Amino acid sequence: MVNTNTDEIQTLHFDYIIIGSGVAGLQLAVAMSKHHFFCAKKIAIIDFSKKKDNDKTFCFWEKGIGKWDNLVSKSWHQAYFYSSENKELRIDLTPYTYKKIQALDFYNYCISVLKKNTQFSFFYEKVDTVTETDNTVCVNTNQYNFSCSHLFDSRIPEHFKDQKKAYAYVDQSFSGFEIETNTPVFNKDNFTMMDYRFTWKNSTSFMYILPESGSKALVEYTFFAPFTISATEFETQLKNYLNIFFKGIKYTIKKKETGVIPMTNFPFNKQHTLRTTKIGTAGGWVKASTGYSFKRSEKFVNSIIQQLIAQKPVIGHQPAARFQFYDQLLLKILEKQNTKGPEIFYKMYKNTHPAVFFKFLDEETTLLEELKLILKLPYLPFIKALIQ
Repeated sequence: MVNTNTDEIQTLHFDYIIIGSGVAGLQLAVAMSKHHFFCAKKIAIIDFSKKKDNDKTFCFWEKGIGKWDNLVSKSWHQAYFYSSENKELRIDLTPYTYKKIQALDFYNYCISVLKKNTQFSFFYEKVDTVTETDNTVCVNTNQYNFSCSHLFDSRIPEHFKDQKKAYAYVDQSFSGFEIETNTPVFNKDNFTMMDYRFTWKNSTSFMYILPESGSKALVEYTFFAPFTISATEFETQLKNYLNIFFKGIKYTIKKKETGVIPMTNFPFNKQHTLRTTKIGTAGGWVKASTGYSFKRSEKFVNSIIQQLIAQKPVIGHQPAARFQFYDQLLLKILEKQNTKGPEIFYKMYKNTHPAVFFKFLDEETTLLEELKLILKLPYLPFIKALIQ
């Protein structure tokens, strides 16, 4: 019941509440909107701000036709990889396709789908407190007291800041320019997965290029490292790279994007309670060793939907323990032996067929396939990581 006295905090009840309208929250809500099990459920989505900015670029690989293809602005079947020794790999991604979605296109699509459905309500509020009892979860904001039977919470736990040093941890920090050149310089059919020819001293840092056309591309500088550089230095390095590898080309910066993704084996998946399920980064949906999450979120959303229908504990997708172990090893290398990253990634791409490599990153390989892949990598960094 809504309290009509505007001087008092209103109290509202829903079957489900989703805190956060990012990739995880919106994918979950859209999945609920398309399943008959939830047609009589009331669902609230709470976020402190509206999604009005094209603040990110979502990329992922998949086979064949995908559920988000109507939003894909560009896709590629070929990729470049450049080692720090200037060795070039041309990678045929078959049977996979690398796909790009603009964040604002994703936000607008999901929100339009949900707003056509009266069972969904949006609230733009900052969550102050969350309390849980045996039967209910209460969510309090400045204007409302919400309650629900089950909460999906994308907020990273406060104790993560204090405890993250106890786990393998590096930041994936990045900054990029969306540029338009005065003459075609890009191969629109090939993207650059990693370019280590221009790397920060003693680090795993690389350039990442997504060309929309011959004269338009996103050029991004990315660090997989236990440290990062300043915003000013990021921009300086991006401009230096363009001046060196696209010498004499004039360009206009159309858009900038920047961000930090935690790459860690912190046990986010153990933060669930009986009536609260952590989602997104807070639920461990980000692949620890790569930072990719968009396509991976589908697995977690599908598992949550099935668990709700079956009235089972709602914890989402649970990866096999061995994949978490592989992630931990690579993270430990990037944390303690960061200069080894370029060599490891080069060997991964050079010695492993993309059909196996992407299958491995999707955590769908067999033990035999994983053993063959691992044996093609430099072993000393992994031995050191095991000891550490």
